[in-house]
Amino acid sequence: MRFRLNTKLLQFRITQVVVFLCLLSAILLASIVLVSIEAKIKKVVGNQQYSLVSSAANFVERDIEHKKAHLLALSQFVTSTQIGASNNFTSLLRQSSALDKEFVNVVVLDRDGEMVANMRDDQGIGSRAAQDYEFFKQTVQSRRGLISKPFSSPFSGQPIVVLTQPIIDAAGDIQFVIVGGVDLSNPRLLEPLENVKPGKTGYFFI
Repeated sequence: MRFRLNTKLLQFRITQVVVFLCLLSAILLASIVLVSIEAKIKKVVGNQQYSLVSSAANFVERDIEHKKAHLLALSQFVTSTQIGASNNFTSLLRQSSALDKEFVNVVVLDRDGEMVANMRDDQGIGSRAAQDYEFFKQTVQSRRGLISKPFSSPFSGQPIVVLTQPIIDAAGDIQFVIVGGVDLSNPRLLEPLENVKPGKTGYFFI
C-alpha cells in the first residue's frame, strides 16, 4: 500500500509555525521595548519628583539658616554691648522688626533656664519651665545653637520648632540662651512649597 505525502497540508502547517514564531517574537520584542520605555519613564518622573522635593528642602533649609543668622547676630551684639539687664533685653527684642518677621516669638533665658525677656509680652518672664526642655539642656551642654524637634508651644498651642543661640562671656561661660520659635503652620513658611507640590495628590510633611 502506497502513501502519498500531502505537500499542501505540510506547507500550510509550516506556514502556521512560521507565523506563530513571528508573532511570538514580535510580542516578546514589544514586551522588552515596553519594559525599557516604562523604566525610562519612571526614571524621568522619579528625577522630576526628586528635584521638586530637593527644591522644597533647600527652601526650608535656606529659611532656617537665615533665621539662625539673625540669632547669631543678636548674640554678637549682646556680647559686644554687654547687655545684661532683662529690661534692656526686652527693649532690644521688641524693637527688632527682623526678629518679629522671622519668628513667632523670641525669648531670652539665663543659664538656669529662667526667662528674662519675651519679645511678644511679659508672659512667662520669671518662669524656669524652660530648664526642663531638651533643647535648653542640649544647648547648655554643647554650648552651641541647635534646632529642636517639633513640639506644641506652651503659649500658643501651635506646632513649632525653636532655634537656640547661646551667649558666652569672655570667661567662656554661658550667660544667656536666645530662643526663637518658628511656627510650622505659618503661611510664610508653607505657601512657597505649594508651588513645588509633587502632583495633585502629593504633599509635604515636616
